[in-house]
Amino acid sequence: MARLFEVLALEMGAMGFLSDERDVFHIAPDLVALTPGCWSRLAEGDESPFVAVEAAIPELSELWLEALCKRLEEREAVKQALREDPDASVNDFVNARVVLEASPEAWLAAPVRMNLGLTVDGDWEYTLNVVYPANQGEAYEAENKGCFDRSSIMWLTRRQGYTQAQLNEARHRVEEASRHKDPRKVIPSEYLFSAANEIWNELSVFNQLGFFALMPLREALLMAAMQRWGRENGKWPGYVLLDKSVRCGFFSTFNGSCSRLGIKLEKPVKLPLDIAEAEPDMDRGSLFFGFSLYSVCKNPGLWQPGKILHWGLPRQFRRDAAALGVGQLPPRGPYKSESAGR
Repeated sequence: MARLFEVLALEMGAMGFLSDERDVFHIAPDLVALTPGCWSRLAEGDESPFVAVEAAIPELSELWLEALCKRLEEREAVKQALREDPDASVNDFVNARVVLEASPEAWLAAPVRMNLGLTVDGDWEYTLNVVYPANQGEAYEAENKGCFDRSSIMWLTRRQGYTQAQLNEARHRVEEASRHKDPRKVIPSEYLFSAANEIWNELSVFNQLGFFALMPLREALLMAAMQRWGRENGKWPGYVLLDKSVRCGFFSTFNGSCSRLGIKLEKPVKLPLDIAEAEPDMDRGSLFFGFSLYSVCKNPGLWQPGKILHWGLPRQFRRDAAALGVGQLPPRGPYKSESAGR
C-alpha cells in the first residue's frame, strides 16, 4: 500500500496537482464529470441551473472523485504498482490524501467537455450522411435518393461556401486525392477534402455531425438555459459562433463510434441552438445510448477551450435572464470563450 501511495503522489504531481506539507492535495475541480441524471437535474430541473449547482455539489464532488480514480488507474506507473500489490486501492489514496475544495463558483468555472451535435437531418439515425464512399454508403444513398441535400454535412458545406455538386465531386475523388503526395492538387479545398475524407471513414450509420469544445460549466448551463427558454416560450433560442479551428466530425454515443473527427473548417460556424444537441460528453451507464466519445477516442485534446467567438443572445432572453437566474451574460460584441482547464 505504501508503494502505491508513493506512486500515486508522484502521478498526481505529474498531472499538475500540488500537495501541502502533509502530502494532502487540496484541489478545485479541474474537469466536470456528469451523468445524464445529474445533467438533467441541472439543465431541466425546477430551479435555475445556476442555482441548482449549489444543491448538486455533493453529487458533482462524488462524480469528480470517481473520475479522478479512473484517471489515475489509467496511468502506467499506477497499473504496475497495482500489479505488484493487488490488494492496494486507488480509492484509499483518494479518500486519505485528496480534499476537493469546491464552492458553487468553483464548479461554475470548472471546464466540461461539450458535444454540440447537429439535428438538421430529420432522422435520428443520421443516415442521410451515409453516402459514397462511406461504409454501406452506396446502399444508404440509394435508399435515401434525393435526400442528401438535407443532411447535416450538406448544411455545413453550404455554410462553408460550397455546393452539393462540389462536395459530390470531392467524395468521388477522395480516394485518388489520398493516394496523391499533395491531396490539394486533386481537391484544392481543404474543407472539401477533409469532409469527403470524414465521410469515407464513417464506421456507423448512427454517426451525428458535431463540434467539440471545452467550456466552463457556466457556459454549458447558459446554452441549456437558452434552449429551454426557447422551447418553453416558442421562440428562437439564439446561437453561438464557433471558431473555425473547433474540432468537427461524425460521432455516435449510441453505439460508441466516430470517424476521423478531422473536418477542417475554412470559416467560423454560426450554430443556431434550435438545431443542436448541446450535451456534456458522459457515459450513460446503459447498453443503449451508453457511450461517451472520450471512451471511444481516448483523446482529451479533442475538446479545446476558447472556441466560442460570440454568443448570439436573443434580446428578449437578455431581458428575462435575471428572472431565470442566469446572472452575468456575455457581452453583446465580439467574445472569446473563457479558458477552461488545463
